[in-house]
Amino acid sequence: MKDKLYFRADGNHQIGHGHLMRLVAMAEMLQGEYEIIFLIQASGKALQPTVSQVADAIHFLPDSVDFVNEAALLAENFLASGEILVLDGYHFSTDYQQILKRNGVIIVYVDDLHHFLIPADVVINHAQGVNPSTYQIASYSRLYIGAAFALLREVFLEKSMWMKVKSHRQGILICFGGADTLNLTGTILKACMALQQLPIHVIIGASYQYQEELFQLVGQSGHVHIHRQLPSAEIAQMIADVQLAICPASTISYEVCAIGCGLVTGFYVDNQRDIAQFLERENLAINAGNLASLTTEELLPIIASAFHGDIINKHIQKQRDFFDGGQKERIRTIFSNLVKLKNLAVRKATKDDLLLCFSWANDPVIRKQAIDQSTISLQEHTHWFIRKIQATKSYFYILFQHEEPVGQVRFDEEGNYYLVSYAVDQAFRGRGFGGVMLQKAIQQLASEENLAIPLCAWVKMTNEPSMKIFRNLNFREETVKEKDGIFYQVFSKNK
Repeated sequence: MKDKLYFRADGNHQIGHGHLMRLVAMAEMLQGEYEIIFLIQASGKALQPTVSQVADAIHFLPDSVDFVNEAALLAENFLASGEILVLDGYHFSTDYQQILKRNGVIIVYVDDLHHFLIPADVVINHAQGVNPSTYQIASYSRLYIGAAFALLREVFLEKSMWMKVKSHRQGILICFGGADTLNLTGTILKACMALQQLPIHVIIGASYQYQEELFQLVGQSGHVHIHRQLPSAEIAQMIADVQLAICPASTISYEVCAIGCGLVTGFYVDNQRDIAQFLERENLAINAGNLASLTTEELLPIIASAFHGDIINKHIQKQRDFFDGGQKERIRTIFSNLVKLKNLAVRKATKDDLLLCFSWANDPVIRKQAIDQSTISLQEHTHWFIRKIQATKSYFYILFQHEEPVGQVRFDEEGNYYLVSYAVDQAFRGRGFGGVMLQKAIQQLASEENLAIPLCAWVKMTNEPSMKIFRNLNFREETVKEKDGIFYQVFSKNK
């Protein structure tokens, strides 16, 4: 029986299709592994054919702006404890997420604004270069930032598409999403028509409200071609055919980069700024800035500049540094780990765990990574263990999967921080359980303690797997410490 994944986003002519289409791309990456269920407000029914391609079921919710009440209804009617829910939208506030978290729901939040406290288990922002410190997240949250986690439809991730790029490309592609409420399509088309007679392809979506004006603008022009609601495969091939694409710094700009094409981009809403700056900073595109403020006359020289010298070829070369086709596998790993998280149980250690923990303590692999590597006698262990489980300033957890012990995590209060240590049972090593165990234990600690002091871990510089785990859990790398000739990387994480 497949695990269920619930996806919650909306799309209509008022807010556009971007949030919903990102989740459609994510669902396509996960298709076949999970039962995929979409939850959409009724105003998004026009997008049902697109969503149906990736969803096993779609539930339409009443149109409402009372999202806190919606969260309570979802927890009551759809989402049992341990269910995994993906959210994409700015109305899924701290309060919305906390209601679901209190009911045991595992939350993935796709975000590109980092404007409020996010209590989700996983936060994904595919804008490159965002500083993690700009996020307010829970102590247990895992943060995935950058183009390595770009949410792209599968056809744009296939390296075979690179082979379909023509050696002699010609023309311009204009694409501003499904709604384009500002009609930037029309403004940019006017600028492009003032250039030499290049073929111009314009893609418009189902919610675009300016078709009549657009057709009047095109008139009898034979070099402008308007396409409505193209399938993703045809969009990908069109990107491969043209010399230059003009689009906002949203998911479509990443789709252009994944294929490889000259690119003029910009922003017209705040959540596009980070991507626009990244594309400009790394020389993947020309950033025109605030597209909503530019006139046709101001756009014309910006677009024309893309055709100067070797700019387009340089864009394409740099684009392939960031879009390697591995995004799908990275997203699938995130969800594989969430299923592990769902299936992990955690409890405090008791005296009945003495021998289990003794076997872990003397495991050769664990001893090798310990600060004190000497073998521990049962007598020494017993004295230490009883003291630890009785200590008021120590949190000692045992974690299980289907009643089988996976490992232990311990938090020992030492002055102004909790010192973190963990051990994974031999049967579960190399399977991604180390980070999941720590995430689960930190979440449990947060439910028992207000975490007024930070977490801290000492990791041997030679223990690269453990170093990677703490980095992936958004611990900061602090100083390097030396003890008895061995060097340790110190990691810390605030509440």
